[in-house]
Amino acid sequence: MEDRIKNVMGSILTIDPESIDENSSMDTINFWDSLAQINLVFALEKEFGLNLSVDEIVTMTSYRGIVGVVAGHL
Repeated sequence: MEDRIKNVMGSILTIDPESIDENSSMDTINFWDSLAQINLVFALEKEFGLNLSVDEIVTMTSYRGIVGVVAGHL
């Protein structure tokens, strides 16, 4: 699951998936702005077949937050 998340993040945020770690967040990745966040959410929903709530999306501003939300659905 985590490799899939990193691949989606890398694709949307135009970064090397290998560079994503536990500390990766909107604060540490320059291209991760509000538009990228929307695209990331849509891509993750498609990749994992999810329908995320607004409350979940709000917490998905870091790699750890994304893993927590996605894991909660699997």
